[in-house]
Amino acid sequence: MVSRLLLLVLLVFSESVLAKRIAWLAPMKVSASGQVDYSEGNQFWRLTHAFIEDAAQDLEIDLDIYMYNRNRFEMLRLAEEIAKHPQPYDAVLFYNFQNKGVEILDIFEAAKIPVFTFITNFEISDSNLAPRRSHKYWIGQMVTDDIAAGSLLADALIQEADERYNKDKFAVVAIGGEYGHSANVDRQKGLTDQINIKQSKAYLQQYLSGSWKRSRAERLYPALKNRYREMDIVWCANDELALGVMDALKANETALIGGIDWDLEALKQIQQGRLYASVGGHFLHGGFSLVLIHDYLAGRDFNSFGNYTFKESLILLTQNDSETIGTLLEQFANKAIYQAVDFKNYSLLQATANSDYNFSIKHALKLK
Repeated sequence: MVSRLLLLVLLVFSESVLAKRIAWLAPMKVSASGQVDYSEGNQFWRLTHAFIEDAAQDLEIDLDIYMYNRNRFEMLRLAEEIAKHPQPYDAVLFYNFQNKGVEILDIFEAAKIPVFTFITNFEISDSNLAPRRSHKYWIGQMVTDDIAAGSLLADALIQEADERYNKDKFAVVAIGGEYGHSANVDRQKGLTDQINIKQSKAYLQQYLSGSWKRSRAERLYPALKNRYREMDIVWCANDELALGVMDALKANETALIGGIDWDLEALKQIQQGRLYASVGGHFLHGGFSLVLIHDYLAGRDFNSFGNYTFKESLILLTQNDSETIGTLLEQFANKAIYQAVDFKNYSLLQATANSDYNFSIKHALKLK
């Protein structure tokens, strides 16, 4: 009886040892009621965080969340706290907020804690800044292809304008995100690249900073309408900005508006014909990042593919995709989507040596 009890204790102990402790350094805050609070300009993280928690559960990861409320100084303080924790973390997940990423990398490099970054890029001013090159414990990154996203949105809006309007050339106004943010910089580049390709069909009137915020776009749009006699397309760097432009429309006024992120309210407005398009699906990237961390800590290092940077294309949804949007909204409403995306299935721990990771958003969400 004693030996059986000892075996049970050892099994419980071994399971607790195997469960990896990962810290997620997150840009949200906790409300007075103890709930995660997603402030204006921060709505993208609602679904991203939900899938990170879902992945941690699927992969049996002990996830501790440190929230810094979009405050770069609090972010640095919490990084120090994580690095000095009396029970050392096995790894840390974070994104490069307001270009504080290198300082965060330095903190965990000194503490010898593996870190994985996702969503945003680092400035490429230093060619040596790369996982396992500049920082040994920066094990990898999953970045959003924001240049392609900005270009894809612009192309879709220009094509639709060509269908709707009896004009030779279309006037574009763009409302961007936070100044200096890598996602904003890259999305703007994608826009301008597409305008240059389509210069016979479209031209850019003005690009303004909207700080990702819905209320700012709502204030900017009437001023833009007064400034420009022609404004056929409103390209927005995220869906919150697109929704703000929609809010500013007068009764019976329409505009060709698109954004990026797949905000659920934006998808509803596309389905109802008020917005035209959104590019997204990258809310899965946090969960996919946990898969890579999980495998690395279990001894299946993704460096066997010679790749420390994973970049996945985002998906365009327009008013022509009403059926797909309806299915997605229904799956989110009944939470079936979290059961449908089982992150254990993306791990390669039990896979053959020749297997590779498949982080396709289209495949994961079973989109047609």
